[in-house]
Amino acid sequence: MGKIKIIGLITLLSVSSFGATSASATITASNTTSSNVKKTPIQYTLKETSEGNATVIKWQETNENGQRKIEQISKEGTETAYGNHNTHRWTYKNNTTGDQLDITIENDTATIQQTKNNTTTKKTTPLNKTPFKFPPSFFMADFIQSKETTQFIWVANKKDTELRQMIFTKLENETVTHNNRTTHCIKLEMKPTGFAGMFWKAYYWFDATSGDFIKYIGKKGPPGTPDFLIEKIN
Repeated sequence: MGKIKIIGLITLLSVSSFGATSASATITASNTTSSNVKKTPIQYTLKETSEGNATVIKWQETNENGQRKIEQISKEGTETAYGNHNTHRWTYKNNTTGDQLDITIENDTATIQQTKNNTTTKKTTPLNKTPFKFPPSFFMADFIQSKETTQFIWVANKKDTELRQMIFTKLENETVTHNNRTTHCIKLEMKPTGFAGMFWKAYYWFDATSGDFIKYIGKKGPPGTPDFLIEKIN
């Protein structure tokens, strides 16, 4: 398939923590429709904690021509994902350097365009019928609500033009306590396919009924880098 490296996600996204990524959501809209499109706008808020330091990150989902547009605007940059069940386009722009990464999916192929140091390069990667779901936190509801126990997906990395293939495996049902409330969840293991999966793993918890993200524990980088806890905030 594609070139595999040992990485961390999100944004959780480096792979971002929301693209390793984990999402949290404060949702004041209706439940997901059959097309996976919710009434918008929806504000998503997450608390990311690592080595005793906590950061609050916000995303917003809107509807653009019948397709979900999920965007995070921070001091570091702007990250945007488009798609209902899978990601059809993902973009990132660094506010400091002006570097940009744009990944579009068409005909089972990812076109990856990077602008770095004022130089633009472009290449393609065949997906081989494996979906691009990035950040995973926004796009795993179908898997959570299915009877399947494993799913292969592609994820991206902010820093380069490589896609990584990950395997998600359902582990068990757990009740997660967060913000003084409890949610019945399905716990997932995420790891790279192949040999790299022996050295790097992360874990997600999704609401067992809605498929909404609840919690993430894992790294944003290779083995030896700090662990992150990302939790849903109401």
